Amino acid sequence: MFEMRGIDKHFDAVIALKGASLTVRPGKITALLGSNGSGKSTMVKALAGLVEPNGGEVLFDGEPVRIRSGVDSRKLGVATAFQDLSLIPTMSVMDNIMLGNEPVSRLGLINRIQAEATVKALLERFRIDCSLDDYVQSLKPSVQSMLEIAKAVSQRPRLLLLDEVTAALHQHEIKLLFGILREIRDEGVAMVYVTHR
Repeated sequence: MFEMRGIDKHFDAVIALKGASLTVRPGKITALLGSNGSGKSTMVKALAGLVEPNGGEVLFDGEPVRIRSGVDSRKLGVATAFQDLSLIPTMSVMDNIMLGNEPVSRLGLINRIQAEATVKALLERFRIDCSLDDYVQSLKPSVQSMLEIAKAVSQRPRLLLLDEVTAALHQHEIKLLFGILREIRDEGVAMVYVTHR
């Protein structure tokens, strides 16, 4: 179980969060709904290690944790997909998805065959029609958004954060994505789905 209790966050005079709380359980999708500017993304960024709260506490499995960076977040098993993509446009699909999670052989070399198999399986699961060698900048925005989500899923997270990820998707892609998210939920992953819709 993942909990945020009494979270406060301010940016100078702007109060983004005041006493905010959130509980997320494994095998559940929790929707975080609200209008723009209501603090939804700030909550997600606190879990992702992109902003540090000014007050409150975060607990994973009942134990207090401090998330000061993306590295701290990933060590706890958190993966995030954002509307503002974290993909690097001038890198290939393969390199973007595997960046930081490259499979390594006993000799310390990147296992390219295993990496390719992993990425191909992800592209098939998400029904993304592109080549491993395509540069991300050459792909349609909706394809880039699906790649952003696939990249987060490839990290095999315990907690998956999805921040307004459907903004660039077409209706049939949203329907497909929701089906995949239900599969991931059924695998025991906890999810936070942020939307203003």
